[in-house]
Amino acid sequence: MSEAWGSLLIKSSTDVMSGLEQSDEGVSWELILALFASASIESPLETHSMLSFSEGNTFYHEGLEKSAGFIEISIFGDEWMPVAQSLVKLGKGIELYGIIGHEYGFNEYYVLNADGKHFFDLVDFEGDEDVDEDAVTEQWLKCIPLEIQSAFPAIFNRCNDDEEEEGEE
Repeated sequence: MSEAWGSLLIKSSTDVMSGLEQSDEGVSWELILALFASASIESPLETHSMLSFSEGNTFYHEGLEKSAGFIEISIFGDEWMPVAQSLVKLGKGIELYGIIGHEYGFNEYYVLNADGKHFFDLVDFEGDEDVDEDAVTEQWLKCIPLEIQSAFPAIFNRCNDDEEEEGEE
């Protein structure tokens, strides 16, 4: 498992939210399947080729916290990336917001909001493509309701803090 870190905010069915709250060190494969089902995705393994490598495994994290109707998962491990990608691209009936950074030099940005708006982008810092990370971050934040950004400043203000720190140098 490669190193990845970040946060995901999830709002789903009551059963899934209760199950997530009780997931001390990791989220079971069965609960991941329940999350996909609550997002109206019947065949999760068909949504992303990397999910087959995680089938039956535990999805580890560095902590969970319930706040403002969401479960905030502090991500540890890149197995969360195909889960978030699939949910954002194909899901409905749940909310998911987040950002995950990967040790191989890229960030993924996720939004599936209550209005059904989907947003996914990948910024590769080490790739050949010249990507404007500030533009991607701005576009990502525009998809996230301000009340959610305000309720979770550690996730969403961190992007703005990075920009401010660069300007101070």
